[in-house]
Amino acid sequence: MLNKKTIFITVSVSLALLCYVNWTVVGFMQTTSDLSLIGKTDKETYILGEPVSIEFEFINEGEIPALLPTAGVASEGLKIFIAGKDGEYKRYKSEEWGRKHGQLTPLGSGKSRKFNKATILWNTLRKSWDLTGFITTDYAFPEPGEYFIKGISYIGENSTPIESKPIKVIIKAPTGDDLEVWNKIKGNKQIAVLMQRGEITVEKETERQKFATQAEQISEQFPNSVYSSYLKSKLEKYKVDEIRRNETYKNITRKPE
Repeated sequence: MLNKKTIFITVSVSLALLCYVNWTVVGFMQTTSDLSLIGKTDKETYILGEPVSIEFEFINEGEIPALLPTAGVASEGLKIFIAGKDGEYKRYKSEEWGRKHGQLTPLGSGKSRKFNKATILWNTLRKSWDLTGFITTDYAFPEPGEYFIKGISYIGENSTPIESKPIKVIIKAPTGDDLEVWNKIKGNKQIAVLMQRGEITVEKETERQKFATQAEQISEQFPNSVYSSYLKSKLEKYKVDEIRRNETYKNITRKPE
């Protein structure tokens, strides 16, 4: 039978271990009050059909590291929501988002981490998806007006959500040359995707060339249009990628000598 001294020592050690474990869990648990998720766009006012570029940054003001995702929309470590005039936030997801595998890494005290910029424009959703809570219009910003964007990310292994403050953007109707260009490109998925991420996604090379030629002609005809500035820069990227893609295809299909 255990004597009183043995019982006392056993209880004391147990309490000490319990306190240590509790201190360890609480002491290394990061809370959302210590972290900020801040979003910003490159400007506040855009015209209808213009890509909106947005960047989110984590700032750790706590005294301990925070376990955070390293990738943003690419791995769904960051999700983007948009509210229009009805005030209801709905999720926006571009076609290429969520394809990469993300990981969690610590962000030290007093440090910050930026996600790669995300570009919002064309809303590519598959009919097979459950679209509840998603934006379902072709364009993320389908008409002129005021919109609010917020980001939601996650902390730690338990994926505790953290939300940014809303960012206001104003979408204006195009005028002058911009209106003429808009009337040529509105509803054209390939032109929108080209402006958004420098890609033309149709399979046939002749079809891709057709859209590239159309974009080039528009940018040459309306050099002062806001849309043309995107078309010019993204066409350059597209052409480089197309050359690389054709070279890769030739190497794969080349018969051994």
